[in-house]
Amino acid sequence: MAASRATVAPGCNRGSGPRFARLLSGWIHNDRIVAAGLALLAFALYCATAQAHINGSRSPYATDVGEIQNALPRWGTLHFTGYPQYSLLGSAFVSLLRLFGLQPALSASLFSALWGALIAALTYLLARELGAHQIGSVGAVIASRLALSSWIDASLAEVHTMTMALSVGAMLTAMRWRRTGDRVHLLWLAGLFSQGVVHQRAILFWAPALLIMVWGRWRAIWRQAGQIVLLALGAAATYLYLPLRAWMGADWTFNAPGTWQGFWTLVLDTKSDRIVRPPATLGEVLERGRNIIALLAQDLPLWLLALGLVGLGLLCWRRRRAEALALALVAAVHVALATVIWEGRISDALLAVKLPVAWSCAVGLAFLAPATARRWWPPLAGATILALSLFLGWRHAPQVLAITRDRSSEQVVQRVALLAPPAQATTVWTPWGHDYWALRYAQTYRGELPGLTLVDHNAPVAAIIASGQRLVTPQETFYVFAPDWWRDRLGSLALSSAGDGLVQVSPAPEMATRVPDSAVDLGQGVAIAAATVTWLGEDALAVHVTWLALAAPAEDLSVAVHLLGWPADSDAPGLL
Repeated sequence: MAASRATVAPGCNRGSGPRFARLLSGWIHNDRIVAAGLALLAFALYCATAQAHINGSRSPYATDVGEIQNALPRWGTLHFTGYPQYSLLGSAFVSLLRLFGLQPALSASLFSALWGALIAALTYLLARELGAHQIGSVGAVIASRLALSSWIDASLAEVHTMTMALSVGAMLTAMRWRRTGDRVHLLWLAGLFSQGVVHQRAILFWAPALLIMVWGRWRAIWRQAGQIVLLALGAAATYLYLPLRAWMGADWTFNAPGTWQGFWTLVLDTKSDRIVRPPATLGEVLERGRNIIALLAQDLPLWLLALGLVGLGLLCWRRRRAEALALALVAAVHVALATVIWEGRISDALLAVKLPVAWSCAVGLAFLAPATARRWWPPLAGATILALSLFLGWRHAPQVLAITRDRSSEQVVQRVALLAPPAQATTVWTPWGHDYWALRYAQTYRGELPGLTLVDHNAPVAAIIASGQRLVTPQETFYVFAPDWWRDRLGSLALSSAGDGLVQVSPAPEMATRVPDSAVDLGQGVAIAAATVTWLGEDALAVHVTWLALAAPAEDLSVAVHLLGWPADSDAPGLL
């Protein structure tokens, strides 16, 4: 009987297919590789929606974004409570990316995207630590990272994504220490939690849940007390970065961190006296409860949040009662905290407080999947996760892009850029906030607004005018600083137009010694002393008119410019 022999074509590697399948299977079943893959996918998503320009959104999600976009590339310091780790690491990250040609605004957004990607990996590892099936763990990551608030915060220059990363990391290490008793996990817990508290005090509200994880192991904690104290002191020492930058002459600092009083005010002011107002009546409790439910429903549909709570119940049924209680407590504590935070509006503080609630419910979704899946389960679960991803993406992407693509702040930059080349030094005085941040960014990082001095509302107006400079401010300033505020500082007040939407402020009106021969008398005591028309581009003309009051006008007059056409011998439109 003849033996048969298989032949292999040259260049073929017999068995390469099975080997590749085994390799792929090994990757899929390696939790660290899966976690890294989910982090890369999350990072890619956040890069696609990252804000790449100066923030223009007035949404409460973007309250401090413009400040951060200016502070990080300058190695500056931020508002209360200073955020020393975020400022230091963010400045290093933005400076590194600038070496590769990336603009500071985009780089600052990518810093948040990086933290958001880390949360994706940590959330997956935490669900797996609790015994969730891989497919359920992936679903938890999808829900938590596509929740509206999480997605927005990971696409903007904001501190909250770093806050959540430190919080989730502390919870993961606490659960691992509870399971293994390994000293390394305890020290990681101490380090992450202490760094988190220094970064943002709100992480203290995770303490009850973390306390459940370490309950009953006081002797083990006492044995490592020395190292835990050193880690806490090391975290507190990062605050030295704030006065150090002030002493080095940083041109973007908040609240004078280089002085003793300014430093401690910055460290100790948690804004609680300005944002915490407990409800006084049952009706107010119910009203705030409805607001909180509505805010949570924006993050994830209520039915999905409810399923997450069911999943935490199933985790408890799987004899992980302490862990289930800890995750439920994270949600409950932050819901309770949200009921006492009120500033008369939906504020950034309230939006930040709800982040852990949606995250905890999203983690609960991981336990809806059976711990041991049957053969038919993976295709069904995969289709469900894909449908969930598409649904949340379709639901939230327009709202994310509406914030990250908002260029409203360009309007004030364009208005200030149209200031006529000043015959005298000009200072543009703008209240601290979106407009000031946009102007400073445009001047420093886009090379615009040359020759102008930009100051915020802390600059003394009387001293600026006394120095001989022209003082100009956007017209919106007078909604915040009314005319009486200016009179108190200048003694008297005279306002004149300096351009479209810009007001020149002075103690007294400018007086002409004589009427120019070229003046055009319009009647009613009004004349045009001079006028120029400047062609700015394909669709923009700047008209500068110097008005002269020959007498007090008898009525309130208005000004209009009518563009009729362009001269036949000119390629550019003009005034006829």
